[in-house]
Amino acid sequence: MTSFTWSFGRMVLLAILLVLLLPIAVFTSAHGAELPLVRIAHGAFSEKIAVMWIGAERGIFRKHGVNVEVIAIRTGPQSMAAMASGDIQVAYTIPGSVVSASASGMDVAFFAGIVNMAEGDFMGGRNIRNPEDLKGKRLGVQSIGGSVWRKAHFIGSFLSRRRNKRPA
Repeated sequence: MTSFTWSFGRMVLLAILLVLLLPIAVFTSAHGAELPLVRIAHGAFSEKIAVMWIGAERGIFRKHGVNVEVIAIRTGPQSMAAMASGDIQVAYTIPGSVVSASASGMDVAFFAGIVNMAEGDFMGGRNIRNPEDLKGKRLGVQSIGGSVWRKAHFIGSFLSRRRNKRPA
């Protein structure tokens, strides 16, 4: 039998989802209608998303009066486009995607964050041993505006500041 441990981030994510979806459940149960369908999109493929998939697959959301469908969408900008079209109601994405959508005129709000830092792995070939080895190299990203693109900008900014502070 496998055990499932609840990390603080997973508990916070579940609490946020329940707080957001509970008013819908109360309204629905009061009116005896079909359970409302709430589509939640994500572009992250990590353990942080597991709580949403487990909740949907095991019927935990249904038990509390909401029919949740979890959808994998490749990037944050695509998730925001799906939200603008009404295809999804909630997007688990990076703040940059929300800021970009808002700056473009979309009425959207970023209300919570699970991890307060840019996380992930940066991988290179065998000839890349330290950040300075990236000078003059090109970085590949999956899409413009996504989290990998943002991290590439952070790395470039970090290297630029690091080079400028180095004594001559």
